[in-house]
Amino acid sequence: MSRFNIEEKVTQGPETLTDPLEIAGHLRTLATHKERVNLSFTELPVARHGYTSVLAVDRERKLMALDEVVPLESERFLVDGQTFEAEGYHEGVRMSWTSRNYRLKRGSLEGVPCFWIDLPAELEYHQRRDAYRAPLKRSQSPNVNLGGSKLSPSLVGKLLDISATGCKLQFPGNLTDILQPGAIYERLTIALPEATLVVAVEMRHLYYDRGRDASQAGVRFYEISGYEQRQIERYVFQLQRESRRLDFEDE
Repeated sequence: MSRFNIEEKVTQGPETLTDPLEIAGHLRTLATHKERVNLSFTELPVARHGYTSVLAVDRERKLMALDEVVPLESERFLVDGQTFEAEGYHEGVRMSWTSRNYRLKRGSLEGVPCFWIDLPAELEYHQRRDAYRAPLKRSQSPNVNLGGSKLSPSLVGKLLDISATGCKLQFPGNLTDILQPGAIYERLTIALPEATLVVAVEMRHLYYDRGRDASQAGVRFYEISGYEQRQIERYVFQLQRESRRLDFEDE
């Protein structure tokens, strides 16, 4: 049991949502936070995969705007109307759906090319986060260095948020051809205020924000020691306490 009073959240089973307002609201969350959405075309003779992001949701027309799909081959499957499964994550919540027999139209959104596509009829919503996730202000965001046998030279970036089980990182530039979801990176170095933490991490998801020319990576701490776990929990607790103090002063 943790020594610190971190807000534990019970993992809930997946819910299948059918209310259009709920579906639109959750997909808008993916759009607001520019989360990556993985696509799988599983009904082809050989399954194909790609990724995109939700740019906007039009609740009235029951449509959403998808960014261009990478790689281009997968975008052609989308244009051809092939059934696909989609999966996105935000703060430990998994959102997934299947789109088939959908309407698709090329368009643009604020000058960015996009595809307007029907909202899904069902959305699976799975709350899997099991620990309080502490966001960091830009002024307090520690530097990080990510390296390992699969990554040379190492990458220098910033810590965006952290929980007892993982964190979100940001690096300059487009790293989608360099970092691989599912890969283990042996050395994530985080310059905490009172100590330097060095841990191994598993890459869970990766998204390139073209507007900021930056890549955001969600990672999970991998086989860390009890001492490292205590360092992380202490830091998360400090961030949580500071957040509560600021909330109290604003009341």
